[in-house]
Amino acid sequence: MLQRTWRSLVSAIEGPRSIGGLGAAVGGFALLTAAALYVLHVGGGPAGLMSLGYAGVFLMMVISGGTVFLPVPGPPAIMAAGAILNPALVGIAAGFGNATGEITSYATGWAASSILEKRGDARLVAFLARWLESWGFLAILTLAAIPNPIFHLMSALAGATGYPARRFWLACALGNCLKYVTLAYFSNNIAAWWLLQ
Repeated sequence: MLQRTWRSLVSAIEGPRSIGGLGAAVGGFALLTAAALYVLHVGGGPAGLMSLGYAGVFLMMVISGGTVFLPVPGPPAIMAAGAILNPALVGIAAGFGNATGEITSYATGWAASSILEKRGDARLVAFLARWLESWGFLAILTLAAIPNPIFHLMSALAGATGYPARRFWLACALGNCLKYVTLAYFSNNIAAWWLLQ
């Protein structure tokens, strides 16, 4: 069921900007949000998700990447998991999860692009699309690899300019994997040092 929802969301994002495509994107986002809230409720919150191991790390970061206004403790959860699990696998699960969650910001930008075009900002969107075509993959990867509060804006920009969703996800996943593997190893080394004291 989740795979079918994911495919419909991605095809809606990559398809033409129509009311049906927007409806599919909004429906996919609503279903993802409902599933994430259900998992948090049944699993007892972040601690319950972390008890699921790498799958819990992935789900936690899907929620963290997919929510802008709801506080979800992504990096602290990665540090906790990195201290007790394999830090490389924790970072990879977290990177893939966060990139998957960022598709919601991408979809928001995709939906807003028609509003920008109607407002007469088509030249701005065209300029940003050319910039992303030239530097997008590297820019997305770099911004995902460093902790910053503006990455959701980059995701929305990629969606608004029609940057390919698969390339966006790949750049986002690679950058986030770098960031979270580093964070997990840092946490693992701190835990090992603490135990030796």
